[in-house]
Amino acid sequence: MNVSSQGLGSAIQILLERLLRLRAGENLLLYRDQGSDPSMADAIRLHAERIGARIDCLELDDDLALADLARGIAEKIRSGRFDAVCELSTKYFYRTEVSRAVRDVGARVYWLPGLDRTAFIRCLGTVDHERMFAFGVALRGVLREGKRIRVLTDRGTDLRMQIGLARTSRYVARVIGRRRPHVSMPTGLLKASKRFSFLGGQLSFQALADTIEGTAAVDGYLWPPAEIGRLDNPILLVIERGRVVRIGGSGSQPKVLLRWFGEEEISIEHFCIGFHPSAGLSGGIMEAERAFGCISIGMGKGIRHTDGVMTRPTIEMEHGRLEDRGSFTYEKLSRLEQELLQGQPELANNGY
Repeated sequence: MNVSSQGLGSAIQILLERLLRLRAGENLLLYRDQGSDPSMADAIRLHAERIGARIDCLELDDDLALADLARGIAEKIRSGRFDAVCELSTKYFYRTEVSRAVRDVGARVYWLPGLDRTAFIRCLGTVDHERMFAFGVALRGVLREGKRIRVLTDRGTDLRMQIGLARTSRYVARVIGRRRPHVSMPTGLLKASKRFSFLGGQLSFQALADTIEGTAAVDGYLWPPAEIGRLDNPILLVIERGRVVRIGGSGSQPKVLLRWFGEEEISIEHFCIGFHPSAGLSGGIMEAERAFGCISIGMGKGIRHTDGVMTRPTIEMEHGRLEDRGSFTYEKLSRLEQELLQGQPELANNGY
């Protein structure tokens, strides 16, 4: 067995036994499309069978529309009595009725869209997932202590936003139906009360929409549309009251993004902070927005939603500096960062 095969085997064991907690006698649905690596699905099937689980591998028809594919997957889930589901498709189905079907049957689900074989091994098999999750919990605690943050980068980002509300303001926001700031739990581990997760190493938060002001210089990765991906030059997003009012930058990529959005209003939906020590910017967006120390911006709704990654940010809060050029310098996080990156010095900051 070569090193690559060993690495794949180790990553699959972690996915099935530690993350999905698959056990003998359980049923697993794995679905992929023609852009996925079939050898990964075959290796997952063999490992699942080795531990006594039953697996159904569903290959999607790339000629069908996303809504039709989602309907077919949902029907499969509802009729198959699956205990666990894993997505390896290059498409994203978590915003479709697939999510509702998973909740309806109570299955555990791990979303891994767009990971090729190399990224799968790197992001699942070379990190301490429990320690990474603990870092995310600590990061969430720090963010929840603050009210306002500012994000700066050397490439031109300068964003200000409010991420916290006083108790009375939260109550008023709930009464009038205004979307409140929110800091989510980190991704990566399934819990008794949370039966679905994405790849670990990321934490998302929502700011108070009409307080988001400034410029976001997306310089790492942006997807969709498929024509962009890894960025040659920053795409500059001018934001006023939580909406993108201008898209600029050099080269063709800003123009591609403008055409893709068309006449759609571009609202800022969320931000995410990455802290996966093995993730980089060479793969798809699933990996790129988890690159250690990066911050990503999610904008647009429905099928016109995209995520863009900003590298080496400095993030300032009223009670201290959270990050300094991609390194977590806040006292509660600095030691945890050292522990998380221990043994992986060449992966810190991911070479971008």
